[in-house]
Amino acid sequence: MPAYTDRIGWAESDRLVLDRGLYALTLDPLQPEPYAAMAMLFETNDATWEALLERAIALRPSFATAHQWLGTRLMARGRLDEGLAAMERASALDPRSAVIANNHAHVLLAAGRTADARQRCEQSLAITPDDVSCLQYLGIAALLLGDFDAARTHLRKLSEAGVGNAGDQPDRIIDALSGKGDRKAVARELAALPFNSNVIPGSGNSMEDQIVALVLVLLGEHALALDYVERISGELGNTMDWGVMLPGMDPIRCDPRFQAVVAKLGAKDPHAATVCAGG
Repeated sequence: MPAYTDRIGWAESDRLVLDRGLYALTLDPLQPEPYAAMAMLFETNDATWEALLERAIALRPSFATAHQWLGTRLMARGRLDEGLAAMERASALDPRSAVIANNHAHVLLAAGRTADARQRCEQSLAITPDDVSCLQYLGIAALLLGDFDAARTHLRKLSEAGVGNAGDQPDRIIDALSGKGDRKAVARELAALPFNSNVIPGSGNSMEDQIVALVLVLLGEHALALDYVERISGELGNTMDWGVMLPGMDPIRCDPRFQAVVAKLGAKDPHAATVCAGG
C-alpha cells in the first residue's frame, strides 16, 4: 500500500503484514499468499525472502504474483538473468496483469533491453488501454531511445493520471533534455523531491523515486543525482535498489558514493565490472 498511497507508512505496513501474515498461516499453512506477502519484510535477507517466495510458488505454481515478486527481488539483487526468467513466467501466467507488465518492463530495462521494455508495455496498453501502470516505463524507454515526442506524450498522460499533480513537469523535462530548457533548474526541482513523492497529492511529480534518479543522470546533473540516490536509499521501503540496476545510471556507477549505496542496499551491481573496468 505505501507504494501507491501516502495514507499508510512503511513501518505500519510492515507491522500489519507480519501480524496478518502469521495469523493467516495459523488458519491455513497451505495458502501461498501469506508466504509471498511476508517475503517483502525480509528484502535485505536473501535466504529468507527467497525461501518464502519459493514456498509460495511450491504451494501454487501458477501464482503469478509470487513469480513477479521473485523476479523483481532477483533483479534488485543484481541477478538479472534469473529475474528475467521469473518475470517471463509471471507474464505467461497472467498476460493481462498491468502491474506485472510494469515490473517486467523495469527488469528488461535493467537488462539493457530498452526496446523490449517499450514493447512489453505497449502490449499491456493494447489489452488494458485505461490502465496507466506502464506509462512511466513507456515514457522512460522512449527517452532512452531518443524518441522525445513519444516520451512527452506518455509522461503527459502519466502526469494527468497521477496523484502528484505533476502539471507541466513532463514538458519541462523533455524541453531540458532536448536543449530547449534549463537543465539545472529542472534537476534542482527533481533532486529536492521528498521520498515517495509520486504518491503524495500535489507534490508536482508523477514518477517513482528510482526513475527520478535516472532522469537526473540523463540531465547530466551527476552531483545532484548522487545526492538524491544517497538520500532516498536511506528511507524505509525505498526502491533505489531497482534504480541502481538501470544501465542509464552508468555515468555515476563508478563513483565511490554510488558504490557505497549499492553496498548499503546489500545488492551486487552486475554492470560495474564492465563499466568500471580499469577505473
